[in-house]
Amino acid sequence: MHQKTEILFWLSLGFILQNMAIHIRHDGTGDFTEIQPGINIAIPGDTILVYPGTYTEELKIIEKPLVLGSLFLTTNDPAYIQTTILQGDNFRPLKIEYIPDTSLTVTGFTIENGVANDGGGMFVRNSNPRILNCRFRNNTASNDGGGIHNLNSDASIRNCVFSQNNAQGGRGISNNNSNAEILNCDPEFVSDVDFQLQSQSPCIDAGKPDTSGLFLPEFDLLGNLRLWDGDGNGIERIDMGAYEFGSVPVGIENIMLVGSKHFTIKQYPNPFSILTTFEYELTVETQIKLSIHNFNGTSIETILNEKQQPGQHKINWKIRQQQPDGIYFYKFKTGDKTTIKKMLLIR
Repeated sequence: MHQKTEILFWLSLGFILQNMAIHIRHDGTGDFTEIQPGINIAIPGDTILVYPGTYTEELKIIEKPLVLGSLFLTTNDPAYIQTTILQGDNFRPLKIEYIPDTSLTVTGFTIENGVANDGGGMFVRNSNPRILNCRFRNNTASNDGGGIHNLNSDASIRNCVFSQNNAQGGRGISNNNSNAEILNCDPEFVSDVDFQLQSQSPCIDAGKPDTSGLFLPEFDLLGNLRLWDGDGNGIERIDMGAYEFGSVPVGIENIMLVGSKHFTIKQYPNPFSILTTFEYELTVETQIKLSIHNFNGTSIETILNEKQQPGQHKINWKIRQQQPDGIYFYKFKTGDKTTIKKMLLIR
């Protein structure tokens, strides 16, 4: 009889613990004044309820499907999103790892000023969280994902706003071997009728570094190249959306401005079989980059990347034997000006 009573006690205790709400308040009237201690004692299924304030912590949720939310969770009042802040200080505010359970939820926060190699605001690895009703602003990643970086994760990101985040790849969101669901997040279009992206849009360079397997045309709706370095970090990625920010159409004029001067470039023969020549003239000393791209827009070779003096210049280029016949592009960049032209390889 005693053993049966003990078993019932532990079963009832487990039921109570699985429905625990842990309150985080700076003023000391909750269970903890900081968030991480609440995460540490929580068990799967618990709710961490965070009251308004700025929490400068390097939070980690590992192998625990929890609910982490501001008072927006219980009131649906959006004011709590702005007043409950997860803040970085030369570190990332939140890391989520090894939680395949889709019940893990983060909701109702402003996540800002984070810094990391990947995922300045939030890093998600091998997990499938729901990230709801959050604001990601002023976060920085030296590599990918200024706001969020998903690695081997299928996060559901809904009703979130991204602003002033920076990264080499994906200012707002980046995905590595991940299939994130992104719904009702502000893409920062130019207007309600113009669906091109503004310069601060999280959609810029948020896609893949090539179009392989995506069944996309090589051009966007304006006829511009689909693969383009929209954020100017030297890495070309597809934007999320129908338009590539900052991209240019194939076939633009040869003459383009370099400050207040001009350069000219021509390539011949075109079509070519093995060898082709690039001939150009500079009127000022400038940094030159000449690169070759395949039909998908993927760079296959950088021919030149150096500073050159004014005057006439000529360089021959021989395509590698393993490259197939077909359409290629050359990109000629001087300073902040770029020209892209199509060329045809026929052996």
